Amino acid sequence: MRHRMIGMAVALATVAALVFVSTPGTGASTASLVSRHGAAGKVVIGLSVKTLTDDPFQAAWVAAAKKELAKLGASADLLVAGGEQNSEQQVSQIQDMITAHVNGMIVDPIDTSAVIPVLRRAKAAHIPVILVDVGIASSYRNLYQTYISTDQVGACKELGTYLADLLGPTGKVALMEGGGDNIVGIERDQGFTEGLATKGIKPVSEVAGDMDDSTAFSEMQNVLTAQPNLNGVLIASDVMLDGVLQALADAHDTGVKVASMDGSSVGIEAIIQGKAVADQTQNPGEMGTLGAEDIVGIATGAIKSGSLPAFINSGTVTVTKADAKAALKTAFS
Repeated sequence: MRHRMIGMAVALATVAALVFVSTPGTGASTASLVSRHGAAGKVVIGLSVKTLTDDPFQAAWVAAAKKELAKLGASADLLVAGGEQNSEQQVSQIQDMITAHVNGMIVDPIDTSAVIPVLRRAKAAHIPVILVDVGIASSYRNLYQTYISTDQVGACKELGTYLADLLGPTGKVALMEGGGDNIVGIERDQGFTEGLATKGIKPVSEVAGDMDDSTAFSEMQNVLTAQPNLNGVLIASDVMLDGVLQALADAHDTGVKVASMDGSSVGIEAIIQGKAVADQTQNPGEMGTLGAEDIVGIATGAIKSGSLPAFINSGTVTVTKADAKAALKTAFS
């Protein structure tokens, strides 16, 4: 019913646009973006994503959002920053969407501090914003309609507790962190630490893999040299899993129990192959679908601006050997 109501609102908005929107002029600096209601009168939603290269999680939420937008009769302007470190590019792209005056935006921030000024400009332009995957400080709650993601602390505490139960209080565990000024990374580290603490374990090493396999590989090699008695690793994202596993394989260290966060097909297959003991799944498809539905609803008036909760949990599950084959059927890749 909610989907149908939003779809009807989009149709009405499209008719209004065709009646009242004049033909755009030429030579606009944001020619790659369509104007407020699109060339065909559609509601236009801007999607700002970190990267789609070697990051199946980002690709999954974007694909789901685009699919839902199409179902609702809206169109998407997708702008890819090109990497986890390209915060300046992302800010510039969001400014382009503001200049083009899209009807709404779904944003996955790279740098949660650097994005604040441009989100303020979006608010001043009356363009609603929904955050997915990564949030910003709660003190800036007025800059976004809702934040859709995993309960990062809770999910990673669950995963950390699972590994702690396997290792016991004498466990020697390293954390492979994402790095950067990223609230999600901070929350995942907090969850891991809290989970390990349930058995009195403190991490013996905390290093940043920068969401990159090659960096994770190098950092894991250093950890293994410094911590020869290591018997556990918690990884902040599956995008670093292969690097960690390769370092362990090169060191012929098969006694280290590995658990990772994300729930990608890479992580689930590692469990099936016996290379990892657990993976905490996320649901990027749900993030993208809910984000698209809610931003279109707000843009068309089907959902009242400011009425959504501050946070929407898209759900998570701990996958182990017992249910890995079943989980692989729905894992993103």
